Amino acid sequence: MAILGDTMRHLAGLSVFVAAFSVYRAYTDSDAASGLKSDGVPVCSEGKEVGLTLSFDRPAAAFSCDKSLRQIIPPLPPDIGTPGKFFEGFADEEGIMAARFPSPNFAIFRGTKNGEYILEAGSLPPVGGTWYLFCVPTDSDQGAGPVTATKRCRVAVNIKGTAPIHQQCTTVGGTVHLRIHAAGYAVTFGCGYNFPNLDPPLPSTEVYLGRDCAVKQKLTAVVADAEVAETPTEQLYTLMVPYLPPSDQLLCYKCANGSKAQCTAFIEVPGSPVPITTSTTTCSTTSGAPPVPLQPFLYFVVAALAFI
Repeated sequence: MAILGDTMRHLAGLSVFVAAFSVYRAYTDSDAASGLKSDGVPVCSEGKEVGLTLSFDRPAAAFSCDKSLRQIIPPLPPDIGTPGKFFEGFADEEGIMAARFPSPNFAIFRGTKNGEYILEAGSLPPVGGTWYLFCVPTDSDQGAGPVTATKRCRVAVNIKGTAPIHQQCTTVGGTVHLRIHAAGYAVTFGCGYNFPNLDPPLPSTEVYLGRDCAVKQKLTAVVADAEVAETPTEQLYTLMVPYLPPSDQLLCYKCANGSKAQCTAFIEVPGSPVPITTSTTTCSTTSGAPPVPLQPFLYFVVAALAFI
């Protein structure tokens, strides 16, 4: 069984490599045939944004910086592309701070055309996220002043996680929506790797309420005996609801990254149905006569048996 498991892991790794290599060949072999735009490689122009997605099925992608934006931030090290030299980090959504990618097996290297870059993920995290690169003018083009919003182009790299959870909070300002369908039900959501902090944090027993996600209350005061369990290695959180509350509730958790940027998970919990009450009915005889009192009848039977 151990040999079989090792074989399957090697095959999975090989499939990722083959897929990545085939994408790379598609980008490089087409250079002689057509230009960047006709290749289908998106071009990042001033004031615009380009979105790329990497997944297990497609672990490589490419983009090109416009001719007026010839470098990217964070800048690539001089020896990038040599064996063992991988890309070390992305930028945050504003392009101010470094945002490291959790997987070391990630590479970005220059393509054969000027301004072209190829991204390749050798492995993917369980929960994905969105990371950013920026095409900016070269130092000589931008002078001594800062790079303004109109003199750069943002490249949003959305990396799909491998965990089989669709409700993953991975984008700034994004939301995921979940619903408890019945008592004894549980739902799971993930905070992407660029949102490593849950708010309210665990082991806190508080939760935000409402669409504005501003007021906090104790979770069990809103939903009796409810609790949240965490899978730390995958940043997955499971809310378990053994009993429904008396009225509908909208719970809210925030996936945060230490700055004001966040992604929000909303969980709808329906109120319990109206309890079924039973009413007492009086049976009557078919003739319409009043019912015979039971106690005098028993006395008559006992007296009759005494004379037998």
